[in-house]
Amino acid sequence: MSRGITVKAGILSVILPLVLTACTDPNDPRFYHAAPNTTPESAAHLIMGAPDTGFLGIGRTTIRAIAVDGKGVSSEYNVAPMFDAPPLPLAPGTHAILFRAFSDPVAAYVCTNIMFEQGKTYIARTTELDIDSTTIWLEDNATGQLVGQKYAAATFREPLMLMSGVVFQAIFAHPLPPCPAPVEAK
Repeated sequence: MSRGITVKAGILSVILPLVLTACTDPNDPRFYHAAPNTTPESAAHLIMGAPDTGFLGIGRTTIRAIAVDGKGVSSEYNVAPMFDAPPLPLAPGTHAILFRAFSDPVAAYVCTNIMFEQGKTYIARTTELDIDSTTIWLEDNATGQLVGQKYAAATFREPLMLMSGVVFQAIFAHPLPPCPAPVEAK
């Protein structure tokens, strides 16, 4: 009897996050959106980069923006590593961005405060993850130059689970590090 309940609970733990993610409204005010009058030409753009690790997406190090100015980032910009996500449009100005880099079983988190300029494209980078030390930074995509500083990330053991992230954090892991919006962004 208990094995059947365990199997059902396991199936539910896989299906429920998929359903909840599919039902989210991309216009939900809990998600970050560039200002309504921001056009592709007037926005700054953020691309997620990753070191060239792993094979066919297995064991690959990924980096994602999980919050901008205290608001979540739509899954549209955080897709599986073997697919290209569109650049995340940002209104020009200073933004607090919470990044999560992951390579099973290590996750690294860092809150950055970066000034984004109109018309520029930036790429988020990370070193290969290590439980002892991981670094996350941003580069100007056109020049490859460092933007701001390199940040030492807080690392945690997070074994891979389907749809890990906010739901996984809330139930099984440590709380997400705080990353409040800068005063100008509020």
